[in-house]
Amino acid sequence: MAKGKNTRILIGPGPECPRCHQTSQIVQHGEGRHAKNFAHCKNPACATKVFPLNSKKLHLDRVRLGDGPPCFRCLAITTAWRHPDNWTPPAGKGHYSFWYQCMNDACLTNQIMPPEAFVRRKAA
Repeated sequence: MAKGKNTRILIGPGPECPRCHQTSQIVQHGEGRHAKNFAHCKNPACATKVFPLNSKKLHLDRVRLGDGPPCFRCLAITTAWRHPDNWTPPAGKGHYSFWYQCMNDACLTNQIMPPEAFVRRKAA
């Protein structure tokens, strides 16, 4: 088994997804003291792909838009994401309106932030 921060171990069934109400699966990311348990929704069409378990509230911090362009490093399919409608950008900082995530676990590229998606902060 590969070691490192991208190590994922399937632990078992998890809680109900807050968005699509299907069962999720608990996956441990990382190793040792840096390991964190996440619940991955099993529904591929669901917008909630990962949500942390030991959180006081479940953060529905991204919405799936569909498939994106191929990854520039491994040419695997990417998934396009955006912020939900109720999300507010951080004050005084720029943010990305959408981004892509490589679906290949072996790829070193995790997120692809396209320059055209960057929204500059508003001047006061």
